[in-house]
Amino acid sequence: MTAIDFSPLANERTKKALTEFDGQIILGDCFSFNFGSASFDIVYERTFLCSLHPRLWKDYAARVAQLLRPGGTLAGFFFMEKNPIRRPTH
Repeated sequence: MTAIDFSPLANERTKKALTEFDGQIILGDCFSFNFGSASFDIVYERTFLCSLHPRLWKDYAARVAQLLRPGGTLAGFFFMEKNPIRRPTH
C-alpha cells in the first residue's frame, strides 16, 4: 500500500495514527511524484478533488487514470458544490 500527501504534518500524523501500517507514506505531490512503472488497483482519496480549483479537475482525472491499472477503481469522499465554499481568511 502507498500513501502520498504534500503536507509534512499530515504525513507525520498518519504515521502516528497508523503504527502498524506496512506500506510507504510519501511526502510529495501526487501530480508530479514519479511512481515509476507502478500502477494501482485502487486509488482512494479523501476530499482531494474538492480542494482543487475546477481548472485542475481534468489534470486530476488524467493523473488518476494514469495511476490506475485497467479496470481499477477510484474510491473516496467527494464533496462537490456548484459554488465553492468560502474559507475564512484569518
